[in-house]
Amino acid sequence: PDSVIGLGSCMALSDQWNIGEVLLGQAATFQGLRVPFPGDQVTHLRAALSGETLVRVGESLTVDRFVDSDQRVADLAAAHPGLPVLEMEDHHLALVCRRVGTAYASLRPVTDRGSARQHQAALESSAALCLSLMIKVLTVGGPGGMPSAEVK
Repeated sequence: PDSVIGLGSCMALSDQWNIGEVLLGQAATFQGLRVPFPGDQVTHLRAALSGETLVRVGESLTVDRFVDSDQRVADLAAAHPGLPVLEMEDHHLALVCRRVGTAYASLRPVTDRGSARQHQAALESSAALCLSLMIKVLTVGGPGGMPSAEVK
C-alpha cells in the first residue's frame, strides 16, 4: 500500500490529555529510538479531520507491555516528559512502513490513565470513534484531503 493508518487506543501519561481525545500520531519513541511519521500523511489526516475538536497532533511512547499501576505510570511520565501518551504498536508499525517505503500515521483515542478496568470499559467507544474518523478521512478526499484510498 501507499500508506497505512494505524488505529487503536492510547493511555494518557500527561494531565494535559483527556480521556476521549484522539492522538493523531506524528512520531513514536521506543527504548530511546524516535521514529517520525512522514509529514504528508499527518498533514492529509489533519486536513481531513480539521473540524474534529478532539483530535490533537502529538507524539507517543511505545511500550512493550500493559501499564496498570500508578507507580509505573508515574515512572514513565517522569522518564519521558515530552511524550504525553503511550501505546504499544506505533513505533514498530512506523519502522516497518519506513523500511518498505510506505507512509504511516495513527489515530488513537485516549482510553485511560493506567487503569485496566477503565481501558476495557472504553474499548468499544474507542473503536467506534476510530471507525467514524476513518470514514470521514476516506470520504473527504480532494485538495488537502487524503488521496483516493482502497480499503482492504
